[in-house]
Amino acid sequence: MSCLGPRCCILVSLLSWLAHAQIQIFSEPNYQGTCTTLANGTVVNDFHGQIGSLWSKNSLALNVYPKPNLVGNFTVVAHDMANLSCLAVGSISVTQATWSFAAANLFANPDQDWPLRFSGSFVQYTPGDIVNDFQGRVGFVDTCPMVLKCAVLIVFTGVNFTGTRTLVYEPKPIHSIVRSFQVVAYDKSSRAVEMYDHPFSDSPVAQLLAGESIAHWNGSSLERIFVPQHLAVVFYAGQSFSGNKTFAFPSWRLNYATLHIGSIEVVSYHSSMAMVELYPFPNFKGPPLQFKVGDSVSNFQRAIGSIKIPPFHAIVVYNGKQYTCPSAELAQPRIQELTSKVSFQVQSFQIKSTPGPLAGYLFTNASCAGVPSKTLVFKQPTKPTGFFFEQHTIPTKTLYLHDKQPTVDDFIQSLEVHDEFTLVIYSRVNFQGNRSFVWSSRPLSTNLTAAISETIASYVVIKKAEVVSFVRAKASLPDAIVWTSATYAHAELQIRASDAISVGDNRSSIVGPSNNVGDVDIPPGVSVQAFFRPDFKGSFRILTVSGSYPFVLSFRVYRTGDTPPTIDTDDEPVVA
Repeated sequence: MSCLGPRCCILVSLLSWLAHAQIQIFSEPNYQGTCTTLANGTVVNDFHGQIGSLWSKNSLALNVYPKPNLVGNFTVVAHDMANLSCLAVGSISVTQATWSFAAANLFANPDQDWPLRFSGSFVQYTPGDIVNDFQGRVGFVDTCPMVLKCAVLIVFTGVNFTGTRTLVYEPKPIHSIVRSFQVVAYDKSSRAVEMYDHPFSDSPVAQLLAGESIAHWNGSSLERIFVPQHLAVVFYAGQSFSGNKTFAFPSWRLNYATLHIGSIEVVSYHSSMAMVELYPFPNFKGPPLQFKVGDSVSNFQRAIGSIKIPPFHAIVVYNGKQYTCPSAELAQPRIQELTSKVSFQVQSFQIKSTPGPLAGYLFTNASCAGVPSKTLVFKQPTKPTGFFFEQHTIPTKTLYLHDKQPTVDDFIQSLEVHDEFTLVIYSRVNFQGNRSFVWSSRPLSTNLTAAISETIASYVVIKKAEVVSFVRAKASLPDAIVWTSATYAHAELQIRASDAISVGDNRSSIVGPSNNVGDVDIPPGVSVQAFFRPDFKGSFRILTVSGSYPFVLSFRVYRTGDTPPTIDTDDEPVVA
C-alpha cells in the first residue's frame, strides 16, 4: 500500500507503532523470573501471581487494580520499575500513556535510581488527594510519572498542614519529616520562588508563592535564587519592608550573596517593573545596580562589565559627564557582545523606553568633540600584568521598528539589520529616488560602498512580513504583483529590490545571476505569463500562485480569465 503523502505516512506509521507497542512484566523484582509481554489494549480481569518489575519502552501504562475485573483504586505505572512487589494485583490493563495524567509516587526508600529505575514500596496520589495525619515515611517523591504532566506535592512537618511547608516539583529525595501533605496539579500559580544558601544545594532555605513575604529575614546569604517567569522578588534592606529595595526578576542564575537583606516580598511580575541592570564585571557574584525608565546618572564613576536590558528598554551612554558627547544607545542583544569580554567606562547615562522592537544598528562617520562616536575605548580591568586598550565598534544609531529618517546627514559606513526586519533605503531625501531593501545583515567588516553605489539619503524600518503590503501601498496598486529580486548577495549582507507591477505591465529582461527572482507575490485574480528567455521568447509557464521562480527571464501580467497576451513562440515548444 502506498501512502497518500508525507503526513499520511507519518500517521500510518504512528498508528502501526501504537498497535504493536508492548511492555514486559516480570514475576520477580529486578527484572528476574518469568517474563510476560503485554500489548497495548491487553486486559486481564483475574490476575494470579505477582508483578515483580516492569519494563516499559513504548509510552504505555500498566494500570494495576487491587481487585478482579478492574475494580478499586488503581495505580498507574508508566516507566521502568525495578520492584513492584508491594502492589496488590487483582487485575491489570495496558493502555496508551495519558499525558494529561498527573500523580505523585511516594517511596519509602530514598535511594532511587532516577530516572532509570525505581524500586521499593510506594503509594500513588493524584491531584486533589490530601492526608492530614500521615504516619509513614516519605523517602523519595516521583512527581512526573507521565513526563509531560507533573503534579506538585506540598508537604508539612506538622499534622493538619502546619509547621514548615515544602513544595516538591521534580523527582527528589525528601529529607524532612512529613506529617501531612496534599497533591495539586502543576500550574504557574503553584510555582514558588526558591532561595538557596549554597550554589549546588537541592534544598531551598525558603519557598515563597505570589503574595507571600518574610518581614524579618534572619537567614544566611543567598547563593542562588530561582524566580519563575510570572513572579518578582523585592528584597528590602530593612526589616518590616523598609529601606532600599533590590528586585530579582525571572531567572535561574541569580546570586545575591553580598546583598544585605532585612525582609523579602514576592509579587506578581509585570513588564512595567522591568529594569536595566548594571554589573561591575562579567559573571559578577552579587546584586546589580538597577535603573528604571527615566532614571539617569550625570556623574557615573563605576565600571560596567555587563548589562541586562529588558525588551523595550535602552541605555544611552555618554563619553562625558552631565550627558555630554553622546556615544551610543544600547539595547539587547548587542550589549552582550560588547560586554562579554571587556569592561568599559561610561561617564554618564540615561535609561529610556524604546518606541518599538529593536531592529538593528547604523554605524556612521559622525563625531563628537573630535572623537569618532562610532568607536569607544574599552579598558580591561586592571591587573598586575597589565592589559592592552582595545577599540570596539559601537553603533551610532539604534534602529527600531517603524523608525523613519527623511534626511540622512552622515555617511553610513556599515549597518546591522536583525532577522525579522528590513531597512528600506532611498537614494534621495524624503523617501524618494531608487529604493532597496536591506534584507539581512550581520555587522559588516567593511563599508557599504561595495554593495550600494548610491548614497543612503533616507530610510524607514519595517518588518519583513510587511514588505509586500508596503510596496503595494506605496505604488497605490492593491492588485499588483510584487516581484522581488536580489541585487546583492553576500555572507554578511543581502539587498533586494521589490517592485509592484500592475496588470497589463511586463518586464522584457531579467538579466544576470544577481537579479535572480527571490519571491513573487501574486494576488487572487491575477496571472503571470513567465518566460524562460528574455523578450518573451521560448517556453513559458502561467503562474497563479505566489512562490519562488528563479527560471524566469521575462514576464507579462494579466488578469485571470482574460486572454493571455499574444506571444512569438519562436522555435521552442510552449509549456502551459
